[in-house]
Amino acid sequence: MWVRRYVHFHGRRHPRAMGAAEVAEFLDHLADERRVAPSTHNQARSALRFLYRELLGERAAWVDDIPRVRQQAVLPTVLSVDGVRAVLAEMCDVPRLIALLMYGSGLRLTEACALRVQDVDLARRQIFVRDERCQRHRLTRLSDSCATALAPHIEAVVQSSLTRATASATASVATPSGTRSRCTSSRWVTTSGSCRSCSGIET
Repeated sequence: MWVRRYVHFHGRRHPRAMGAAEVAEFLDHLADERRVAPSTHNQARSALRFLYRELLGERAAWVDDIPRVRQQAVLPTVLSVDGVRAVLAEMCDVPRLIALLMYGSGLRLTEACALRVQDVDLARRQIFVRDERCQRHRLTRLSDSCATALAPHIEAVVQSSLTRATASATASVATPSGTRSRCTSSRWVTTSGSCRSCSGIET
């Protein structure tokens, strides 16, 4: 494809009759007038190098000196501290907790949504982040603001779980003493109390 475009660009001249100047002119045309992406520009460069080195047997130094376009690193747009506070002020309940975890503890969206009660250590101010696919678990810091917001929510999740466990038990069977630890530790933090009216995140 690129060889055909190169030949048509120079009026169907044979590549043997052309050289470094024609190659540079064609690549400059792609960059300046066609405004192709750096990866596309480098693809065209590689195709022309293959044409001259492998097909035409051209061993001149200019073939190896065809410059490669360097892709510029694109820095992400990051909100300022005031901008983050303004966004958080417009959020509530579970979506706000998820945003706090993402901003304050560096969790990904999927990690925040999959967070369990047993993974949050409020006393030590840390979160155990699980990665079941790659088995690369890690510990991360739990900020004071996240801990303050999470504490009452986790308690509500625990109480809700206990209520459901008690309701499902028959009246003639006493609830075992270990029910609280077993039925609450594996509960997801972000499964109850969701404010659907302001939520853009399915929980």
